[in-house]
Amino acid sequence: MNQPASVLIVDDDGTCETIADALRLKGYHVHVAKHRRAALDVVAGQGIELAIVDIKFPEMFGLDLLQAIKGMSPNIEVIVVTASAPLPTTIRTIKGAAFAYVVKPFEMEHLIATLNKAHEKQRLAEALRQSEERYRLVTEHIHDAVFLVDLENRFTFGNGRVEELTGYRVDELEGRPISVVLTPEDPRAAPARSDTLRAGHDIPLFYETELIRKDGTKISVEVNSTSVIREGEIIARLAVARDITQRKQAEAAVRESEERFRATFEQAAVGIAHADIAGRWLRMNQQLCEILGYTQEELRTLTFQEITHPDDLDTDMTAHRRLLANEIQSYATEKRFVKKGGSIVWVHLTVSFARDGAGEPQYWIAVIQDISERKRLEQELLHAQKLEGVGLLAGGIAHDFNNVLTVIIGRSYLILRRLRPADPLHRHFEVIQKTADRAAGLTQQLLAFSRKQVLQPKVVDLNMLVGQSATMLTRLIGEDIELTFVPGEDLGRVRVDPGQLEQVIVNLAVNARDAMPQGGRLTIETANVALDETYAAQHVGVVPGAHVMLAVSDTGTGMDAPTKARMFEPFFTTKGPGEGTGLGLATAYGIITQSGGHVRVYSEVGSGTSFKMYLPRVSGPADALEAAAPVAMPSGVETILLIEDEEEVRKLAREVLEQCGYTVLEATVGSDAMLMAQRHAGTIELLLTDVVMPRMSGRALAEHITAVRPEIRVLFMSGYTDEAIVRHGVLEPEIDFIQKPFTPTALALKVRRVLDAPL
Repeated sequence: MNQPASVLIVDDDGTCETIADALRLKGYHVHVAKHRRAALDVVAGQGIELAIVDIKFPEMFGLDLLQAIKGMSPNIEVIVVTASAPLPTTIRTIKGAAFAYVVKPFEMEHLIATLNKAHEKQRLAEALRQSEERYRLVTEHIHDAVFLVDLENRFTFGNGRVEELTGYRVDELEGRPISVVLTPEDPRAAPARSDTLRAGHDIPLFYETELIRKDGTKISVEVNSTSVIREGEIIARLAVARDITQRKQAEAAVRESEERFRATFEQAAVGIAHADIAGRWLRMNQQLCEILGYTQEELRTLTFQEITHPDDLDTDMTAHRRLLANEIQSYATEKRFVKKGGSIVWVHLTVSFARDGAGEPQYWIAVIQDISERKRLEQELLHAQKLEGVGLLAGGIAHDFNNVLTVIIGRSYLILRRLRPADPLHRHFEVIQKTADRAAGLTQQLLAFSRKQVLQPKVVDLNMLVGQSATMLTRLIGEDIELTFVPGEDLGRVRVDPGQLEQVIVNLAVNARDAMPQGGRLTIETANVALDETYAAQHVGVVPGAHVMLAVSDTGTGMDAPTKARMFEPFFTTKGPGEGTGLGLATAYGIITQSGGHVRVYSEVGSGTSFKMYLPRVSGPADALEAAAPVAMPSGVETILLIEDEEEVRKLAREVLEQCGYTVLEATVGSDAMLMAQRHAGTIELLLTDVVMPRMSGRALAEHITAVRPEIRVLFMSGYTDEAIVRHGVLEPEIDFIQKPFTPTALALKVRRVLDAPL
């Protein structure tokens, strides 16, 4: 026995304790039960392996207990003991699956020997079960196909992989010659094979051949074939077939690769090099020379350490040491090399060892790809994401200020209309109004940068727009700066907000003037351009297609790299305190981007700066530009339903409208407004509603009210763009909208314009 077993003794006389003591001395773990229920409880909970049961003639309850024990745990081996052994009882005991039958009185050693045999049988049965389970697991889970054939080479067994490999079910192959799918052995080895078998020996065969699938297709297989020998006699043949089709294809590819290695090495689009263990370059292709800027002769005098950027050397050397220590088989990294002349090139480097048959490293194999352009694009993307994050913050701030500024601007305007210029308070309210106007301008610039302003685009001829702005720009930049306009021929149209684009040109012109304190030249140029897929792939956010370019270039001081990296950030400026807000370029960036275009900047210190803006080209004639609105506040007698959740803004709007002669119905939430629209006995000509309100948006409210009063007109107001009335910041054509903050005059003009527009 390898390990003492747990034994249950079932007997109700003193014999059981004697047997128990003897077995404990032999190392058995013994449990004693003196009646049926106790015995079955032990079997259920104690992990019993062997049992000694007294049949107790003439009651015969022992046979029933035997059946019950085997029913609960079939693996328990039971030895039956009794004072008598009639033949019928013996037969019933054997049928009851008892291991042995021992008649009292018996020698204790005889009982222990019988118990040992039962335990050994149990151990062997468990070993056999485990062996069969391992065999089943191996045959069913092995990736190879396992064939077993008899001495006439007829198929007798196959695992699941046989079906996958051949396309036949196993039962379809049983009894058929193995040659239906597989030549049992290489024909060239058959004579030697026959001689060997006749001599009573077996030599395993290993060969490659073709396997014929059920559908007639052939695949390459590798066969390991050997004889199954039992008691010195060959009784079957075992063949293990492995699909090597991919390997064969790979070998063919390797041969082809080797044949073309020299051409591939020399003509590869990436740099390939060999270096010795110390890092000296041994062999390299021309592409590597172009990446690093050295000739092959120059590289052979250098090591890779000498041209690695100092900040990347430690990481590189750590990986090399791990490679030498065989901790890793290869490594890949991004690093910088110092080119001939001192400039930096970013590369993706993959390094491995060429080793000899003993596994000793012979030389490095390095594959080097120039990723400088990708790194530039990554930086550009990170910069765009940074601007996007700053824009979200800026837009949120601008939104909160707009309601506040609407009240400040409106109230100061109304007070100034009532005060005489000589009144001491008049000057104070003028300062308040001008300061609020400046703050409103800043919030509009923040909204422009964050692409959260509402654009009212038109189809525009850039040549006409720039031409109309030339006089104003000349006065703005001063006489010591020469303004040159180079209009493009047959220039395409673009869809932009004319006022916003004029602001972009003005902002760039002001920046150019400040960059040329001693005078210089400002050039504005337009042209048709086509941006292809290649250009789009190289610049984040660019959509290929027909565009119109608007370029503003100066001959000023230019920008260094750190300044260029931050030039579009709001409130970033290189000017002195009080000389600028730092919002000019941020505003230009936001307006062009929100209009579907993009901006490229070219600048070098001492060589000037050029901003090139690309806007998508559109078809159709240019729209007429609106004339300036009159400054007088128009009046009316219509009824207006006003909804605004900000109390001070609502009070201001009501007061302005009532001063203009309108009847105003006022509500703070949408539900109240809908109730008013239903109950008001007279007509309501206009719904004036904020866009973003609690519980119900202005757009949803308008849809409800227009369903009840189809004749009503709608004017939306907001300090922030919202997808309920705009799409990507561009106002829908059928929507009337006024942007917060607004002046009383602007509100009165907009209300009158909406009321007077044809239905």
